Amino acid sequence: MNWKIKLDTPIACTYMYRGPLDDYGRPGGFNSLADLPISSVQHSVKRQGFIEEVSLDNNDDTLIYKVSDEDITSYVRVLDETQVQIDAAAKMIMDFEIGFKLAQN
Repeated sequence: MNWKIKLDTPIACTYMYRGPLDDYGRPGGFNSLADLPISSVQHSVKRQGFIEEVSLDNNDDTLIYKVSDEDITSYVRVLDETQVQIDAAAKMIMDFEIGFKLAQN
């Protein structure tokens, strides 16, 4: 069963991605709205963000998160569960909300 749930309250998380950074450590290149040069390309960049939506890929039972960046709110990534770290209390709240919404359907 595939499902997608938009969370009522975004859940704080740390996410990882690969890509270029500008001089201030923000996502650069095509990910930036500013015309700043790329200072480095990192293979594993950690950023703070908020999970807005959760879905299940039924093909391999992987949770997929829609994550917005904490500093650049218009910057949104879709990441699988291996790229996102959530603290235990926040995960418990998110799991409760997902279970509640799935039970309503």
